[in-house]
Amino acid sequence: MSADSTDCGPGRGSYGATPGHRSLTGARFAAAAVAALLAGKAHPVLAATFFSPFATLGYQHNSNVFMRPSSAPAFTAEGITALGDSILDYQAGLDSELDWGADRLTLGASATRDQYDRFSFLNHYEYRFDGNLHWQLTRVIDGTVMYEQTHYMPPFTDTLTTALLLDTDRTAKLAIRVLMTPEWRLDLTPELHQDSTPVPGFPDFKLRETTGVTGLDYLGFGKLTAGLQFSYDNGRFEGITEATHYQQRELDLTANYKVGGFSTFSGSAGYTSRDSEPDSADSVQAGAAGTFAGYAGTIGTTSSATGSLSYWRQITGKTSVTLSVFRRVDSYIAGANPEVGTGGTVGVIWQADPKFTLSLDYGLTRDQIKGGLILVNAVNRTDRTQTTEFEVRYLALSWLTIRPYLDWDKASSTFMLGNYSATIFGVDVTGRLHW
Repeated sequence: MSADSTDCGPGRGSYGATPGHRSLTGARFAAAAVAALLAGKAHPVLAATFFSPFATLGYQHNSNVFMRPSSAPAFTAEGITALGDSILDYQAGLDSELDWGADRLTLGASATRDQYDRFSFLNHYEYRFDGNLHWQLTRVIDGTVMYEQTHYMPPFTDTLTTALLLDTDRTAKLAIRVLMTPEWRLDLTPELHQDSTPVPGFPDFKLRETTGVTGLDYLGFGKLTAGLQFSYDNGRFEGITEATHYQQRELDLTANYKVGGFSTFSGSAGYTSRDSEPDSADSVQAGAAGTFAGYAGTIGTTSSATGSLSYWRQITGKTSVTLSVFRRVDSYIAGANPEVGTGGTVGVIWQADPKFTLSLDYGLTRDQIKGGLILVNAVNRTDRTQTTEFEVRYLALSWLTIRPYLDWDKASSTFMLGNYSATIFGVDVTGRLHW
């Protein structure tokens, strides 16, 4: 799979802790907000436009496509005796920007074809579309409107099948920033989110969420911004046995610090509590093929201290390092389960010259999945995942980039089928024009 910045599929893991509950779609929400904002502008003058079409051809070899444990047999009943395969990746897309001075609109779209050599039944298309409008209403009121939609294949360690299943994720968000005084700023961020993620036996499984975030920041410390943030999520799982809905509340102290172009720091520390309740109106009948008949939707309270820390530092003129750690309460992507995730990443980037950039990243995550799972008889599953990624970006021409890469993934789990390791290597060639 191409890992260029234009790639469309989200990675492995969880639903983001965000939004979409009623029939109002994210696209309609974003379009209405954009129209209202632009209507208040008197004859905006286009200052600049930018268009960048691109195309990528990629080759990848994955030693363990289905993320199968080495101790478990291959899927011999389905005629699958080996787990590795080579994949060709064809991608085309367009990034653009329209600048009205105080207002700026960016749009991006791409389509991808993944073609497998051995497992041709996994051949599929993916896509990505996103738009972001930064607007300024007055000197003291500004914000952004964002919409993003992606269509992608989730990891097999979550679906526990060899069948091709495709997820569709939609997010719409409006951020409003009000500078109440020179030192105090109020941030308001409503968000809608919907993730349609079919699993074996439940083709209509999805999560709908509505989120509201309120933040109060103090700007009087110079390069340091500190504040208080409260978020409230209302989520509902649909299309599964014993569906649940939940309310999640999170309160955080936040801080952001930036020193020129040499160092940045941002962090938060707080507490999160999630209450899950039965939602029988959105449940479907149990007993579908491939499901665990004893599954019961997770109910009760999940709470934890939560927070995050990210740090970036320019060590030399050519070398920079990044560090991030987090702890969060989230939703497990393959079931109606709360999840407590703890982890972090560390990375090094070395830009030898304007043409060569090398990067190395390592990540470690521990996910505690609460309750029983939809697909199998596993309760209170815990996964520990390690990822190592190395890549080289070579700007061969002003419009041509070559990117060889090597990834290594390893997971250990209290659930036997959650243990796996995979080595992935490949190369992407991307051509991009700038107008």
